[in-house]
Amino acid sequence: KPKVIAKPSTFLTFEQAKRLLWYVRNRPHGIAIWLQVLGGLRAGEVQALKWDSVDLENRLITVRSTYARKEKVFRAHTKGKKIYQVGVPLELALFLEETMQRSTGEYVAGTPKQHMCYQAYVKSLKGYLTDLLLPNASTHSLRHTSTIVYREFGAVRDDIHALLGHAKSNDVTDRYDHAKGQNLFKVAKVIRLFPDCGEVSPEFPKRGNDGEIIGQLEGSRYLE
Repeated sequence: KPKVIAKPSTFLTFEQAKRLLWYVRNRPHGIAIWLQVLGGLRAGEVQALKWDSVDLENRLITVRSTYARKEKVFRAHTKGKKIYQVGVPLELALFLEETMQRSTGEYVAGTPKQHMCYQAYVKSLKGYLTDLLLPNASTHSLRHTSTIVYREFGAVRDDIHALLGHAKSNDVTDRYDHAKGQNLFKVAKVIRLFPDCGEVSPEFPKRGNDGEIIGQLEGSRYLE
C-alpha cells in the first residue's frame, strides 16, 4: 500500500497549556483535560480510568484499559495492547484528590452512574478554547501538548515514549516529540505550572455578544 503522508500535528504551547489548565480547573470535564495534558492519556483511556487505578500515595496512574468509541466497548488493554504507568505531577495529584473526595462513582472523569461522554467532553473543550481565544485543538492535540509540558521540565525522547505508552518503535513517538524511560517519573515529580498556589490566576479575554473583546474575566485563586 502507498505510504500515507502524516499530517502536521496540532498542539498548544506551554503558556497556552497553562492558561487552559487554570481556566478549566473548576469547570465540567476539567479533570479530563488535566489528565490528558499532565498525564498524556488518550481520551479513551480517560473514559476508562477508574479510581482503583489511581495511586495518590505514590503518585502513579496505571493505564490498563481504554474505551473504543466506534464499537462502544471497553477493552482490557490500551491502544498499544499494553499496561503502563505514568507519574502524577503534584498539582494533578491535588486535583485528583479533590475530585475523589467529591466523586460517588467508579470512573475518575465520569458521572456517578457512567463513564464520561466523549461528545460532551469535546463540546466543553472547544468552548474553553474559544473563551480563551486559543487555537482550535482536538482531544488528541492535548496528548501532543503533554509532550511540550514534559519537555519544558527536562524530559527526553525515551521519557516521551514511556509517557505516551507507545508499544512499538520510537518512530511513533517522534511524531509527538516536538522539541531512559525511568527519568520520566523524576520529571513528573518536578512539574509545577503554578508554583504559588495562592497566586491570582492569569486574566483571560472576554467576548461580548457580538464577539468583540470587552474586558477581562475576574481572577480566581488556585486551590482555594
